[in-house]
Amino acid sequence: MSPEVTAEFVKIYSGYNDLRQKAFQNLLAATESEVDWVYEVWDDVVKLAGDKDNHLRTISVQLISNL
Repeated sequence: MSPEVTAEFVKIYSGYNDLRQKAFQNLLAATESEVDWVYEVWDDVVKLAGDKDNHLRTISVQLISNL
């Protein structure tokens, strides 16, 4: 996985909504086509689906549908 994609996933956990939203949009754009790093992030993305933060849960479900 590229350092840029890794950085976007780090930003998802940020408490800053603007930063989180931009990272989410970048990840959605990246997953419009097949990605080779899906297995590197799958467990973490699925784990987010159970997070207490509803924003993270929503991000998770939307990423899962794209991955």
